[in-house]
Amino acid sequence: MRIAVCDDNKAFLDSIAIKAKMYFETYDIICDVDKYLYGDNLLSAHHAQPYDVVFLDILMPKTSGFDVAKDIRDLSEKTVIVFVTTENQLIQSSLDYRPFHFVYKGNEHAMDIYLKNVIEKLAVFLETSKTITIELPYREEKRIVIKDIVCVSSKANYLEITLISGEKTKVRKTLESFTELLPEKHFAKTHSRFLVNMNYIKWIDYPNHTVHLKNNEKITISRRCKNDFSDRYKYFTREVL
Repeated sequence: MRIAVCDDNKAFLDSIAIKAKMYFETYDIICDVDKYLYGDNLLSAHHAQPYDVVFLDILMPKTSGFDVAKDIRDLSEKTVIVFVTTENQLIQSSLDYRPFHFVYKGNEHAMDIYLKNVIEKLAVFLETSKTITIELPYREEKRIVIKDIVCVSSKANYLEITLISGEKTKVRKTLESFTELLPEKHFAKTHSRFLVNMNYIKWIDYPNHTVHLKNNEKITISRRCKNDFSDRYKYFTREVL
């Protein structure tokens, strides 16, 4: 993964670059980190080969962080932008550039805490943004972004994958083997025949053994899976969301 850090304060620049690489690698995310003191230099490199993640100071001479962010967004929505700032009042103005999050750099200790928390959230986001490839009949293949999967149900000798778009895709695969392709922190079995993406749970009706999803589907919770599902969802809401 390619990461850029841009800050006109060299001490903060070096610190963010070193710590970002270290924190990403704790999640087994291998990355190359490039450092820039000026926004124009970052943009030149980004246009040549776009970065996956950019940590961007807002207040910089010549070209501000907002100017850089606008150029990045004009090029693509895919690059993750994390604004780094000492000015909390600028956060509202930054929302036009659709940042992933913010790192407050009032002092080294505060910055370290914010940076660690943001990278933890980024690691989760990147995990669900991966694409998996499934085999369809007649040697065709389909690529699906993990976070687009709402639920999976086992029917006879095939699976039906429901996407957030409403599309349903059938694939000849066991639920167990398909589950291995997905991040376990986000998906849980409610039944021997059902797997749900916990990001899309609207509410859970435990007395009636039903999960209500955001696409208005209702999924059954079996008695055998109830306790494990309940524990996994509690962990999800406490540690992942």
